[in-house]
Amino acid sequence: MSSLAKAVRQFVPDHVKDTQLVINESVGTRIRTLRKAGGLTQMDLALAIGVTLAAVSAWETGNSSNLKLQTFLRILDVLAVAEPEYLIRGTDW
Repeated sequence: MSSLAKAVRQFVPDHVKDTQLVINESVGTRIRTLRKAGGLTQMDLALAIGVTLAAVSAWETGNSSNLKLQTFLRILDVLAVAEPEYLIRGTDW
């Protein structure tokens, strides 16, 4: 958690602190960032996890909220994500 996030959380009511919050970044943005860092195209990722190019594009642009658990687990594996929480919540919370 960044120092800014820690400072802000001091003022957040207790009943809100455990709520999943995403600031300035979506799951799709994090998928795209990791995919590009791994040198993969959208087609490479699609083929590796067994989905269509359109599905990967839709996730990355936020035009789909339909991400099955099995597919999510394949994404973690293909993109070598050690901390699944990063894709879910990002780095700030």
